[in-house]
Amino acid sequence: MMEEKQVQSGVIRGRTPTSADNSFRGKPITYTDEGLVLSYHYDDVWDFTAQEDRGVHSRTGVAFTQTDPEHKKEIQDTLFDLYKLFEKRDKIAPTSNQLTAWKRGLQHLSRLLGHTNWSVFDDRMELKRFKRALKKRQLSLGNVSNMGTTLSMLFDGMVLHNRIDSKALRALSSNKPKKQHIAIPICMYQQILTRALASVEKYHPYRHQISTMMEKAYDIQERILNGEDITGNYAPLSLSNRKAGLRLRVSRACKSIEHSIPDYKVDLNGVANLEIQTACMIVILAFSGARIGETSSFNKNSYTTKSNNGKDIAVLIGETTKGNDGKPKQEVWQSHPVSQSALELAEDMHHSLCQRYKSKIQRKSESGEYHAAKKRFALKQVQSAFIPPCFGFQKDTYVATHMSRNITKQTKQWGIKATSADVEEFNLLNPAWEGTLKIGGFLPKLTPHDFRRTFAVFFKRYNFGSAAGIKFQFKQHNINMADYYANNATLMHMNDVLLDKDLLKEIHEAGIALGVDIYDEIYNKSENLSDLGGEDIVKNKLEDQLKKLKSGNDIYMSREDIEKGVRSGELAIVQLPTGGYCTNTSCERVCGISQFIAEKSKCIHQVYTDKAAKLLARQRKRTIDQFKGMNLGDRLKNSILAGLKQKILDAEITLKKHKIEFEPFIDEIVGVMT
Repeated sequence: MMEEKQVQSGVIRGRTPTSADNSFRGKPITYTDEGLVLSYHYDDVWDFTAQEDRGVHSRTGVAFTQTDPEHKKEIQDTLFDLYKLFEKRDKIAPTSNQLTAWKRGLQHLSRLLGHTNWSVFDDRMELKRFKRALKKRQLSLGNVSNMGTTLSMLFDGMVLHNRIDSKALRALSSNKPKKQHIAIPICMYQQILTRALASVEKYHPYRHQISTMMEKAYDIQERILNGEDITGNYAPLSLSNRKAGLRLRVSRACKSIEHSIPDYKVDLNGVANLEIQTACMIVILAFSGARIGETSSFNKNSYTTKSNNGKDIAVLIGETTKGNDGKPKQEVWQSHPVSQSALELAEDMHHSLCQRYKSKIQRKSESGEYHAAKKRFALKQVQSAFIPPCFGFQKDTYVATHMSRNITKQTKQWGIKATSADVEEFNLLNPAWEGTLKIGGFLPKLTPHDFRRTFAVFFKRYNFGSAAGIKFQFKQHNINMADYYANNATLMHMNDVLLDKDLLKEIHEAGIALGVDIYDEIYNKSENLSDLGGEDIVKNKLEDQLKKLKSGNDIYMSREDIEKGVRSGELAIVQLPTGGYCTNTSCERVCGISQFIAEKSKCIHQVYTDKAAKLLARQRKRTIDQFKGMNLGDRLKNSILAGLKQKILDAEITLKKHKIEFEPFIDEIVGVMT
């Protein structure tokens, strides 16, 4: 029966294997739906497409193309034996993700050892020699942890007799801290999103026309490749059948396609479409907090709304594999209505291209190149709104790849330059990256996950965006990020919408970092503190600070001590929309949130630092502009104007305490006797 499977497998691969060929390729390890051999254990790739249900952006195989040739067969033998052992013992076979992790560990181990005789780890002297070599290499904690996991797997698989202490191995890794993903400074973030939203708005009305134009271009290419002279009058070189001549004729013919799409060039390399697609992806990343693999599961049918207390909240329904061993499960992400336009544009402009991909998949299925499971997975991939925009360059994956590189390239082309304020904020938000953003330069990196961390940081640091005032114009409507982040707070309490645990963890850590930064500013950096909470802090710390200064310590409390207090809950802080802070996180007052002062008595927990007072000064100027715009004699607005005036005058008291110069406000409400 096994021989029959092996012979039929050769037909699928386009040739009939001989018995010697079977020996060269090793033993069968994966099979098709029909039970035919799909991969042998000496193949460069073990294809698990038929065995596993994977996410659209996931790989379904274990690749050995980068494995050291001198160790490759022995590593494949080890993995094959372990695969069969665990499959028989546990009744569940290891997944391709597990095998890939073990493969990486074995590769690292073999490079350090110089061979694949794993039994040396049972010898005390050899183990010491290995540890010395490991410490000398100064590998990252991630790589060393992977080796420790792999050695534990070798013990569980009865390859080793002694269990290796993974914790002791990790201590031998380099001490270099792992740099986290960056949070984008707010002004740069606003510029990036403004450009992306402008692209979506510009091309959304033309999305079907783009698809039609691309179909015409592909038709022209096929006719020229078949020998047809479409326009004539070409030079001899361009009429040749050499590749250069054919490309030139196709390019010239495509230029003759008439259309009304602004600033759009029809080309078969997908350059213009890639730029639009990247803008759509930036919008989806910024307004969902999803990972890049999760966004690849979205299409225009993913968008829907959920009702909460009579208010419709935009959400995206897709798939995630995180925390589920690579297996897809349905998940819901809070979003914004603009995501609907971005997904419609990304999908509809490639409608004709999608049909070509489907035809290609069908041809490969009919030829036997794609088995049933491979065809199923490929058809699932082309349902994504983000398919490869160039038919000629696409190989075997039907979702867009290299999106991190595309996003970095696109945003750099937009010419966004960092200001001194951007650099200061970047260093504050990203201490591990301090000094890497220069004035006049661009971000040191920008990956899809950086939008995710920015989401978490803004969620905490800017009080759902209200203090930052992040707004964008889209289709004559104002997109206010305050509403977007506030909706996330609402969705946290909805039973059927669960924000993923990793994002919640990032949001929590962003809150810790915010608390540390603010208390460091309050205790160690601000020369002046005002309002009742600030005055109380000054009074309580003065005596203790004098003692520390006498002992040669120029700070009141180190950042490490502050972080301990924030994590324990001893030190709590909330950033107010006014720019000030409140040290009582359970307070139910509405300090600075409304247009006018809603509380008669001063809050005993409110604190203003020098930095916060500067924000208040800018806010005061906006309030004055608002007052002047409304002060036209309409009596119905008198109560609002009175509240605005009181807010302006109260701000002046704070500005005086922080020695910030301003022109006193003396305007009176029109038509009111004083």
